[in-house]
Amino acid sequence: MSNGLLKQAFRERGIYLNEAWVQAVVRHRAAQGQSMQPQMNDVMPFFLASDIRASTTNEGAASVSVADEHGKTLTGFTLVQVVRVEEIGKSIISQIEYLNQWEERKRLKGQQIIRLVHEGNEEEDKDTTDLDDSGVGEAQDALKGAKEFKSICKVILEDAQGQRFYGLEIKPVHGIWLGMALGTKMLITNARIHRGVCLLTPASTRILGGEIALWNNDYFPTKLREELKAKLQTSHK
Repeated sequence: MSNGLLKQAFRERGIYLNEAWVQAVVRHRAAQGQSMQPQMNDVMPFFLASDIRASTTNEGAASVSVADEHGKTLTGFTLVQVVRVEEIGKSIISQIEYLNQWEERKRLKGQQIIRLVHEGNEEEDKDTTDLDDSGVGEAQDALKGAKEFKSICKVILEDAQGQRFYGLEIKPVHGIWLGMALGTKMLITNARIHRGVCLLTPASTRILGGEIALWNNDYFPTKLREELKAKLQTSHK
């Protein structure tokens, strides 16, 4: 697929790729001995891992200054990436407690996996299904527990121009939660703006996935917990 056809395929999905960025991806693939005419599926992982300020053009940016608007609708596709997530339907203390529990149960799960592998090497036929006292059940609950913990999320979004604005769930959007990867790409269409905030619903919001690796270094749960503690201390002053 030529660069032009590749960009067209992405554009039909609301993603306006930057030509210089596409060329850089093609050169990178060529250096790895891969085709210089990649398909959309070949380029998508690079896009999802990118910063849209570099990988896309302003055509996919918000058509207005969202923070300054009220009562308008973002028509067409607006591509954004998630900068921060706030759980505004839960107290800060409960969020910190949740993060502590999540981290502990994940640690227990890791220990349990190591134990099962070790025991499996020693005795392949040993029944290791009884995990009631191991903590792995709680660990799995923690990893799945985002839905149960989630209430209402407010996110800081960024478009291709670097404009940042708030998005607020008015109906739960699958994939938006406290521990979602920073840099996750989202397509917003026909979303209303209320007092400078973009209102998010399942109908107006499509989660594409991805992340920006640098933004996520030790972020969840460590840095997020530190941010919440700092916010809690500030609120008590």
